[in-house]
Amino acid sequence: MRTTAPRWFVLLATLMSPFAADAEGGRPRTRVKKSADEWAATGGERLFLRTWAPEDPRARGGDGLGPVFNARSCVACHGLAGPGGGGTNQVNVELLSAVPARTRGGANLDNAKTRLLDRSPLIAIHPGFAQSGSIVLHRFGLAPSYQAWRDFAKDALTPRTQPPDRSGSFSGMLRPPQVGTTPPPEPPPPPDFRLVVSGRNTPALFGAGLIDAIPGAAIEAEEKRQAGHEVHGRVSRLKGGRIGRFGWKAQVPGLEEFVLTACANEMGLEVPNHHQAADPLGYGERDRQGLDMSTDECSALVAYVGSLPSPEEQPSPFSTRGRALFARTGCADCHRPDLGGVEGIYSDLLIHDMGFGLSDSGVYYGQEEESSPGVPKSPDWRTPPLWGVADSAPYLHDGRAGTLAEAIGFHGGEAQSSAARYAALPATEKATLLGFLRTLKVRKASRFTNRDVRLADEEFLPFVPRSSPVVAEPNWPDLGFGPRGARMPGAFGMR
Repeated sequence: MRTTAPRWFVLLATLMSPFAADAEGGRPRTRVKKSADEWAATGGERLFLRTWAPEDPRARGGDGLGPVFNARSCVACHGLAGPGGGGTNQVNVELLSAVPARTRGGANLDNAKTRLLDRSPLIAIHPGFAQSGSIVLHRFGLAPSYQAWRDFAKDALTPRTQPPDRSGSFSGMLRPPQVGTTPPPEPPPPPDFRLVVSGRNTPALFGAGLIDAIPGAAIEAEEKRQAGHEVHGRVSRLKGGRIGRFGWKAQVPGLEEFVLTACANEMGLEVPNHHQAADPLGYGERDRQGLDMSTDECSALVAYVGSLPSPEEQPSPFSTRGRALFARTGCADCHRPDLGGVEGIYSDLLIHDMGFGLSDSGVYYGQEEESSPGVPKSPDWRTPPLWGVADSAPYLHDGRAGTLAEAIGFHGGEAQSSAARYAALPATEKATLLGFLRTLKVRKASRFTNRDVRLADEEFLPFVPRSSPVVAEPNWPDLGFGPRGARMPGAFGMR
């Protein structure tokens, strides 16, 4: 005999369902009440919005955020025009690069001699210099002394004309002094290197799944088409013959690697095949082998980023005439409207020599050294897709251009002639071309708003009153609650 539940029981179960235990945190979902539509977001989107904490209980046996990081969530940097967008200059990644001396006794150093240069003064600053010519100066670190190290790291190898002031800072010290110990000696100036600080602006991720699906043969065909012309981009060829298509220098071949490398580098999360960023002071040495995100979670996050809709061109009186001017000035030589079956991308995904003014030797996201064959050199940059460009200021790799006109003006190298043709246009035609670029808009990519992101933080993380003791407070980012923001207790306790 079939039985049915009483109507009052069904109604009670329906009303109580929003308060069921959260499988991710094991806590009742009672902090924030949202509509059913708001809770219907995919698991990958929730991960993109998730704010991480040190020793996060949601980590899969790992240590959560850190020990060094640039942000606590993906959306903290990728937030312009909605989740998945670019970022302001305030969230730029900062690189410290050791550039080999180009000359010694008037002679250029070849690659073999460059590899023999003494790197010990660099390794004294950061052990990462042993494997790479650049390190990331993460904005935040869990070590109590991290901010002091970061403050001195930029110019620690600069020759000094007078003894460093040790009275009130750690400037010039290899390690912060411990109580009862003598400060370590000043590192010697490097005779073979100069230190350069540079930035990387956060790129938008809209349409990333379509870019990932463009056949490598289509990118190679575009390289062949341009061969012999004034504008002649080349494929970024990586180890194993892979073709780079993501990153400012096309140094990453696929979307999965791009996303997971960002998790490891930007938030210090241990994910499959990508180790979290290491603290230069040795703080938080991994004593646990667990992951912070499982393979399934990583797959969901990559799938979400891959599903972000491509931007679209909006109808405008500027469209037809502006698009024609865009082609006539030569902008479309690199910013190809279509590529590999993807319409409206406005990129060839090739790397081009953009001239001395935009040169940058910073090595980032697994990029190989310039001495490796086929990899981008200092003035080489991938042609960034222009879809969504109207909603992605600032522009260029370090965000130096605040407007589209400024970005065009900075173009050099292969693009210098095109920039000159734009500069020679009458004011009305310049306005028409720029009006066309402003039609390349981002589609709404998420049902969440900035307020929803803040509420998601409140839901997943315990709110800590401002009265909670915090060590090294200037080094800890606000969460956005109250004048000083919520903070996690014990974030700076030594493990």
